[in-house]
Amino acid sequence: MAHLQLYILALILVTSMWNIQTSNGSVQLMLRLYFQCSSKEIVSPCRSCERSCGQRETLDCVKDCRYGCICKMGWIRRNSTCIPMSQCEQKDL
Repeated sequence: MAHLQLYILALILVTSMWNIQTSNGSVQLMLRLYFQCSSKEIVSPCRSCERSCGQRETLDCVKDCRYGCICKMGWIRRNSTCIPMSQCEQKDL
């Protein structure tokens, strides 16, 4: 039960921080650190919507929407890392 309360508190904190608009991107930086995103990733409120190399269609991701790291624009996920889109073969897009 304590883990559930901690999870809910963390979710409320992250959601609140996500809604704050800052000009210097400090909220996004704090979220990247919290979720341990790499320098090629950003935090998204719906990480399950991210496309990956070899995935031809977008998934029905809204049913499983969770905060997490996704690859930045111009990058695409292959296995667990973000690679430049140019390295993903055209037939895999």
